[in-house]
Amino acid sequence: MNARTTLRSLSLSSLSLSSLSLSSLSLSSLAPNSLPLGSLALTLALGCGTAETAETPVAPTAEAPVVAPTGEAPTAETPPVAEVPVTPPTLAELITTTTPVVPTPAPQSTGPLALTATICTLDGPPIIGDDSFRSIGPVAWSSDGALYLLDNDARLRRYTVAPGDGCSLTLDTTMGDGGRLNLGEGLGSRPEGVVADANGHVYVSSSMHGTDRITGTTVDYHCETMGTVSVSPNGRDGIVNWSSGPAKHITFTDSGCAVEDWNATDIFPRVDSASFIDATHVLVGGHAEDSSAPHLVRIYDISGRPQGDAFGDTTGEMNADDHFCHVHSAVACGDRTCVLDGNCRSLRVFDRSRAVVGEINITDLVGVTYAWFPGMSSVRDHMAYLTVNQQRGSGYPRPDIYDTFVVRVSGF
Repeated sequence: MNARTTLRSLSLSSLSLSSLSLSSLSLSSLAPNSLPLGSLALTLALGCGTAETAETPVAPTAEAPVVAPTGEAPTAETPPVAEVPVTPPTLAELITTTTPVVPTPAPQSTGPLALTATICTLDGPPIIGDDSFRSIGPVAWSSDGALYLLDNDARLRRYTVAPGDGCSLTLDTTMGDGGRLNLGEGLGSRPEGVVADANGHVYVSSSMHGTDRITGTTVDYHCETMGTVSVSPNGRDGIVNWSSGPAKHITFTDSGCAVEDWNATDIFPRVDSASFIDATHVLVGGHAEDSSAPHLVRIYDISGRPQGDAFGDTTGEMNADDHFCHVHSAVACGDRTCVLDGNCRSLRVFDRSRAVVGEINITDLVGVTYAWFPGMSSVRDHMAYLTVNQQRGSGYPRPDIYDTFVVRVSGF
């Protein structure tokens, strides 16, 4: 709205000069040639109105450009350094960069047994692996005096034993490829068990690839089984135990085998192992399906009839001589029964009445530290053979390399 429009809206009658305070506006104070009185009154009236005056637009002020500070020039940020994955050393590298294990055997006694251990020397390719359980497999002592064992690649080896007090083993290079026979590889096909009868035959079994019977260095035939096999000394009967199924009975001949269910009476719900302790009796190790149930052993005849009650773990004490952590195998040791408990690193000895004779700490016997013992051969001439799997190093983390040993144990 402008001043002209405002004047039209004003009522001159409402403009009274008497409303002006003349005391505050002295006429005598007006300078000559100043506004006449009427003009002054009009000006005052206009000042008392509600006229709006247009605001004068102001041009925006331009922002001053940012000036880089003087001094050091800005530097570009250093990108993060990508982490380079660390490649673990190979087994070949660990062989040369780590310290080999040197066992220090010490005699051990329990009841009437006084056992000593001798570390055997082996020729041929060294048996060194990266598996805590399978860098060496079990060992079998054939009736011809040779030792058969599974090496770090699950190849079967045959060694002849030199006569004398020491234990010197010579690899038979006529078997397989330079002394190493490949009977299968990979999960389920890799051989896991090896046992011998008293007639010169050796039986090599895997969990899912069957069993091969071998005489000398020749494979006689392949038998379709599932699980590791124990064979009677006469070579006619076998018991195959598979953790995911019932035990089977095998009848061996010179031309093949026949497999049938072994209907053992009151057998453990979970069977750990089955081992012949003579031509007609099998020692079965197992426990209830409850994982906290004690591990026990029980003897059966070849027909599956129990020969007495289950025994072991009579006190429930962890350190008791007859407490089993796991029953891996059993052999007759003289007129006693020796049970290999690999988890507790112990050899538990029972007499014919099933009473415990005592326990041998095989870790102390061999002179190693928390080793794994894959198996023990039959006892003959008061001797047997053990295989040992021992990790190198003493700190943490320890390197993934395992030295292996064949040990002759005397004094049974």
